[in-house]
Amino acid sequence: MSNFIPPSATQPTETARPVEAMPRPKRWSIHFSMRFKLIIAFLVVALIPLGAMVYINYLSTKTMLIGVANRSLSVGAEKVIADIETFFETNKQTVQEVATWPEVISYLSRPVTADLSPDEAEKQRIRESLQRLRGQDENAPSFALLNRQGQNVVDTSGQIDLDESNQNYFIEPSRTGQLYVSPVIFEPAKEEAFLYISSPVINTLGQIVGVVRMQYKAEVLQQLIAQHNGLAGEQSFAILLDDKRIQLANGGNPDQRFTSVVLLSETAIKELQTEQRLPNKLTTDLFVSMPGFQAGLDNPTAPYFTIQLDETDDQLALAAIEKLQVQQFSWNVVFVQPQEAFLSPLQEQIFTAGVILLAIIIVVFILAFNISRPLSNPLVFLADVAQKVAGGALGLQAPEGSRDEIGVVARAVNSLANQLRDLSGNLDQYIAERTRALGTLVRSLETSTQIGRQITTILEIDELLRYVVNRIQIEFNFYYTHIYLVDQATGDLVMAEGSGEVGRRLKAQGHRLKAGEGIVGTVASSNEFFLSNDVSKVLNFVSNPLLPDTRSELALPLRKGDRVVGVLDIQDNKLNRFTSADVSLMQSIANQTAVAIDNARLLTETQNALKEVQRLTRRLTREGWDQISEEISVSGYRFSSGAIVPISPDTDVWLPPMKEAVTKQQLIKQTESDNGGNSETELAVPLILRGEVIGVLSVKREEITAWADEEVAAIEAVANQVPLALENARLSKEQEKTIVQLKEVDRLKSEFLTSMSHELRTPLNSIIGFADVILQGIDGEVSDMALNDVRLIYNSGQHLLTLINDILDLSKIEAGEMELVREPLDIEEMVSEVMNSASVLKKNKPVEIITNIEEDLPAIYADKLRINQILLNLVSNAVKFTDKGIVTIKAEISSNNPSQALISVMDQGIGIPKNMLHTVFDRFRQVDASRKRKAEGSGLGLAICKQLVEMHGGMIEVTSVEGKGSNFYFTIPFVDAVVSDYEPIGVAAGN
Repeated sequence: MSNFIPPSATQPTETARPVEAMPRPKRWSIHFSMRFKLIIAFLVVALIPLGAMVYINYLSTKTMLIGVANRSLSVGAEKVIADIETFFETNKQTVQEVATWPEVISYLSRPVTADLSPDEAEKQRIRESLQRLRGQDENAPSFALLNRQGQNVVDTSGQIDLDESNQNYFIEPSRTGQLYVSPVIFEPAKEEAFLYISSPVINTLGQIVGVVRMQYKAEVLQQLIAQHNGLAGEQSFAILLDDKRIQLANGGNPDQRFTSVVLLSETAIKELQTEQRLPNKLTTDLFVSMPGFQAGLDNPTAPYFTIQLDETDDQLALAAIEKLQVQQFSWNVVFVQPQEAFLSPLQEQIFTAGVILLAIIIVVFILAFNISRPLSNPLVFLADVAQKVAGGALGLQAPEGSRDEIGVVARAVNSLANQLRDLSGNLDQYIAERTRALGTLVRSLETSTQIGRQITTILEIDELLRYVVNRIQIEFNFYYTHIYLVDQATGDLVMAEGSGEVGRRLKAQGHRLKAGEGIVGTVASSNEFFLSNDVSKVLNFVSNPLLPDTRSELALPLRKGDRVVGVLDIQDNKLNRFTSADVSLMQSIANQTAVAIDNARLLTETQNALKEVQRLTRRLTREGWDQISEEISVSGYRFSSGAIVPISPDTDVWLPPMKEAVTKQQLIKQTESDNGGNSETELAVPLILRGEVIGVLSVKREEITAWADEEVAAIEAVANQVPLALENARLSKEQEKTIVQLKEVDRLKSEFLTSMSHELRTPLNSIIGFADVILQGIDGEVSDMALNDVRLIYNSGQHLLTLINDILDLSKIEAGEMELVREPLDIEEMVSEVMNSASVLKKNKPVEIITNIEEDLPAIYADKLRINQILLNLVSNAVKFTDKGIVTIKAEISSNNPSQALISVMDQGIGIPKNMLHTVFDRFRQVDASRKRKAEGSGLGLAICKQLVEMHGGMIEVTSVEGKGSNFYFTIPFVDAVVSDYEPIGVAAGN
């Protein structure tokens, strides 16, 4: 069949249209000559890779320098931490050693009364021993002994008889019997800061008789920090922050000591000054603004961040943060280095690259100017020939002497002209053939639709298969059609149904094939169709004696998703019987048949499962009541003459009518008369629950009277309700036991997870840290395969650490150990910080994050860290489930409660199904719980958000439309709405 050419190509007077696949030239380029374009092309081709190479080299060098600097800063911070830990460990051992001195124990054990005063000589000896231990260094610590009343009785500084009983360094060791390390305490009277380490003194009877106290000037921390200046590189220095983010030492600027790196509220400053954690200065003197510092501290997953050393200066610096645990306090060591100190090699590199690039531009321009001339002239001549051919001069031929691309274009122009001349009346015949083929296809599609519609109504597999094979053979006039199904136990293909007498005989013989055997077995194992329009040329074709006239064969897999449930095999007695359209049509029918087969199987399995559930229900009911019978001491009750009498299990109350009612499981009536002429009538009804008899109800009356239908119906109604009431009572008892057990398990789980915080995080942090060291290449080069494995370890460790943090946060909330540090917060500033942190979440996705903050919103009263955690989690989810679109963070006054702010995070993502909306805040629940889900996660983020919002006294909800997006919104109270002496339940104010 000849190629189809549009009729317009045969009209010599009509202007030829451009080929749609050819790119249209830019409007600005049509005014320039080919030679000029070639010169520009030479320059662009030469300069783009060079410029890209220079830029990539610049980025890689900068990245390398930053990476080396980051690691050096981290190593420096770790060295500082090691020295500080050594300092504390040495001094703690010293204090504990002094507390075990026999003379100290003996001295503090003696009572102090008017009649018996301590021996001054003994006191002097102890003072001298402590003085020798102290040494002569001016920064050496002072030692003191405090008796059990907290009175200073021995002090190397000479100040004795002071009452220190109200100090934490005396109270805590006396109360707990453990060593105590104080925070840095600022004493306004001395205008100095001190650090205390104290230990209880315990006598041989295990009694606490006093406290040994060591006092250090806080200047010692500054010396420890300052001696590491330059450790991580030129101009690098360390900063030591306490748990309130107050600078205890600053190697770069010692004058910044006892200032906060985060902006504190007036209330927080007053509290810290009351606790002697800050000097009594103005608020402006207690804060040092270093932009970027607070965001870096608040990000628990990134040990490195960039800060601005002075908000009035644009100088940036890198910082690495490491945690330092000092007894009950968690401090931070931050190592800092200005960028100009480690990026200086880039300046020389940029200058050298600029000079080289300029020289290359000059050379390329000269070469392009000389090369473009022999290229452009032949193209101009060829364009003129092509234009004339397009105008109708079909006899014109372009010269084909050249063998390059110009010669190829010339031959193509000549070939096009020849094809236009050769085009004849074949066009009408081609259109008629395509019309007939289209009609056949439409009829086939209608037949396929009818078959698909009919098989959805057949629920019995044999009837379904019989209908499919017979309908396909009749409608499409095939020689033979049959279906094989996969035996789930062996994997063999069993002939399940075939058309005509041949199909009946093969099915009766139990005909089956191994997977991979023959054409049908190959289709089943490969999950791909097989088509042969001449089976005599197929190597693995085995002729069936019952089907001697087979010439063409089409075998298609019955697919249910990615699973093959069988094979549809169609044979015909004509060569070249099947077309590509037949393959598509038959595959569609095969897929519909596979779905129908699976549905029929599922229906059968469901019915069988229902029967099994009913059997198990009866069994469980019987076992439950057997257990109740063993536990209770009363097997029934008798009501007679207005009195209720319990019946013990050993009493024979099973009278003949009752036994017969249980045996036959039906109502029994019986009338009896004794020798004295007395008679009674009995009615026994079995108590049946889920097909099992759990008891019997018997009613007697001492007269022979026929039971009325109304009486029998009433007694049967009571007998039907009694088993349900008894079962509800039994299940209620079991539920109470289960609730008690679950509460105990939940409590133990929360306690275990809370206590395992250090044990879980410490080894995991070590794994992540060492993996990072290997990835940075600090320990030397490793193979690409090993590097990929280490990268997987690092990523998996980070994912596991996030999961552990989520579980621990949830456990702390459930155990009541989560504390909120609430303060007035500006919503716009808070959202701006979240935007900065959330920008990295987008990666390369076409997602835009915008804000919509109502003007003049009052400040909210909340814990900044937890509110950031809530917002980041919601924004992260919005970005994760949005492939393209906008994520909006909106804040306004709640219309339902004007005393609260309403904060919303709206996305244009995949949305949440309506039936899943009520589960999104459940623990360990995800909307897409399949193994093929795109988004990973623990299912704890939204549960933690809900708990944190409710701890703040707010509420969180979600609305969503599947396929259009979701809106998570929550409320937080304003500052003015919180009464000063009121704290919401479950919230601790914090220090």
